[in-house]
Amino acid sequence: MKPFNSILTEDPEFSAIRVLLIEDDYSFALSISKVLGFASKAVFSVEHVSTLEEGFRILEELPVDIVLLDLSLPDGHGLDSVSKVLERVSRAPVVVMTAQDETIALEALQLGVQDYIEKGSFELRALERVILYSLERHDLLQQIRDQRDLLDEKSRELQNSNEDLASMGYMLSHDLNEPLRVISSYLDLLRKKADSRLTEKEVEYLEIARDGANRMSTLIKELFEFSQIDRETSSGSVSLESILGEVKENLRVAILESGATIETGKMPHLDGCKTQFLILFQNLVGNAIRYKSAGIPPKIRIDSHRESDRFRISVSDNGIGIDPKFSQDIFELFRRLHAQDDYPGTGVGLATCKKIVERHGGRIWVESEKGKGSTFFLTLPRAVKKGA
Repeated sequence: MKPFNSILTEDPEFSAIRVLLIEDDYSFALSISKVLGFASKAVFSVEHVSTLEEGFRILEELPVDIVLLDLSLPDGHGLDSVSKVLERVSRAPVVVMTAQDETIALEALQLGVQDYIEKGSFELRALERVILYSLERHDLLQQIRDQRDLLDEKSRELQNSNEDLASMGYMLSHDLNEPLRVISSYLDLLRKKADSRLTEKEVEYLEIARDGANRMSTLIKELFEFSQIDRETSSGSVSLESILGEVKENLRVAILESGATIETGKMPHLDGCKTQFLILFQNLVGNAIRYKSAGIPPKIRIDSHRESDRFRISVSDNGIGIDPKFSQDIFELFRRLHAQDDYPGTGVGLATCKKIVERHGGRIWVESEKGKGSTFFLTLPRAVKKGA
């Protein structure tokens, strides 16, 4: 018996839901067509074909909103037929129909069909709901796929952009520092060659120029370090005791000149990047030395406390303190609270600390009062022992 007449159309003004029914049981196909003809929530147009080959022809010639596919077609091969149909209708959902055990239908779901109908037990009056649900679910999944593809594309663009910026940052760091080194060298040479002929004021001018070149070089170095934080991928168990030992060695001159004392409690092993932890604690300890109270040697205390899967580290000092109203501002890039002549710095250090801590999933904050010292708190992940 021939399939009933096609009513699918390419007319964009035709608003019916276009159903391609691939079913060799004519009476069952006719029942489906009649049920959809009396649907209450939507208007359906049904194109019926009885073979897979005819179905493929329709899919090539006309737009289809949903496919109802019998799994027992004379020219079909079960799940292989499902795969071939799915390849041709990526923008439309497929619902399979079977008179066999539902196992094959469940396997079809794994391949990507939206739903299935068991011919022997399915109530055709529920067909409209099945079709509308499948369309809605397919549309949502397609939107998710489209958004995911867009996100992947943007992610690739961002990665390429970051790589370009990193390369540019390295070149700028090198290219900007080179003329500064030349300036500093010639200023030193000028000072040595003409020292006896320079007035006190001229010597002061040379020192100001040399200091400016040195500060610019330091700023470039710190900005480059700041820009590289998110690019550092190395991670592992890091001994904070070892890190603080390196910090003390790196700051040995500043410690001796200021008369600073540094006390530490029992230090843990942390999980993260050793290089970044070194930058982090060198900034914090260096600030505690730099912002000391006049005439009072810095006294610095570093402690740690276990909190679930991380440690809370505190770095306390007896320095000049911070007005509580600036407790958030100090972590912003280039935010300084003091004149350069009073306390030299670049305004990058604490912003770098914040970025490092947050990259490791922690947070950093300060508790302080002006003239009463400061305590910086930070949370960092603890190292997990192998086999734990």
